[in-house]
Parts: sequence; C-alpha cells; structure tokens
Amino acid sequence: MKQHGVILAFSLLILLCLTLLGVSAVSNSLMQTKMAHSYERSAAAFDAAEAAITAALFEVTHRDALQRNDTLDPFSEVQQQAIIASADEVQCLKDDKFVQRTVTEQGLRYGDRHVAKGHYQVSPKVHSWSKTALLAERACQGTSSVMGRKSPRCLTYIIRGCGQLNNNNYVIANTLIVTTLASAQGDEL
Repeated sequence: MKQHGVILAFSLLILLCLTLLGVSAVSNSLMQTKMAHSYERSAAAFDAAEAAITAALFEVTHRDALQRNDTLDPFSEVQQQAIIASADEVQCLKDDKFVQRTVTEQGLRYGDRHVAKGHYQVSPKVHSWSKTALLAERACQGTSSVMGRKSPRCLTYIIRGCGQLNNNNYVIANTLIVTTLASAQGDEL
C-alpha cells in the first residue's frame, strides 16, 4: 500500500520532465523563427544593395539608357563634378557629395536617371541607393602599343550599393570597383 504514493510522485516527476522538454522545444522553435525572420530581412536589404549597384551600372553600360543630352550617367557625372574620394570616404549614411542613384519598385527603365524617391520593396519596406565616386586616375600600363596612340588613362570608380529596411538603424552595403579606359584627351572609350 505504501507504493501507491511512490507511483504518484514518479508520475509527477515524469510529467515535470515532459513539461520542461515541451517548453524547451517551443522556446527553441521561437528562437529559430526569429533568426529566420532576421535573415530574411537582411537578405532583402542585401538584395536592395545589389540592385543599387546594378542601377548605376545600367546607366553606365547602356549608351542609349540615358537618351537626353542633359542627363549624365554616374561615371560622367562624377568626372564632371570632380568627385574624387578614397574607398573609406564613400559611406551609405555619410554626406551627399557623391553621385547617388536610387532603385524603386518600378525597376530600371531606359531613358531614366534613377534618382526618384521611393521604396525598392514594399513589404517589408526597403530603401535602395548607390553612391559613386572616382578613386583614381592614372596612365594605364601596357596599353599604348595595343591602342595604337598615346597612352590612355585608367579611371577607377567605386560604386557603393546600400540597402536599408524601414525603421532599422543598420544598412547593408556592398561595393564594386570598376576600372575604365579613357583616351588621353578625356573621352571615354
């Protein structure tokens, strides 16, 4: 008869262990959900940074992308404004002296200079922009004999793509360094 109390105590102990195991599983599941949500938001900001770099290159590489004579692509605009900087100076949230382009949910279109305000993505709201500057201008080595004229110049640009979710303090950034050839007279090749 004394064993009936032992079975009740043993049953309560097993029930307590199962409850702790269940609480631990739910807690772990909630943590995994938070981590997945955070990763998804970071990936959206990274995609926005990549899209910003693509927008800047879109204007530069498609000669007919900017069809109006009064509109410049980011590289030409940097040269015209003489915006020369080091890679560390070109930051997403720091001063606006650099050539800036934005990408909105309308995407990239021929004939547009991508400077409109808006969101890259609506749900969640994500901002996408790039900043471009000239890093260096120097004579290219080993190109004069190939080009058959005076030694051309090598222009090295930096494009910093930035993506930020609404109401977040951090920005995801990605960087592309591009070197182009320009003739000795200053014309892009």
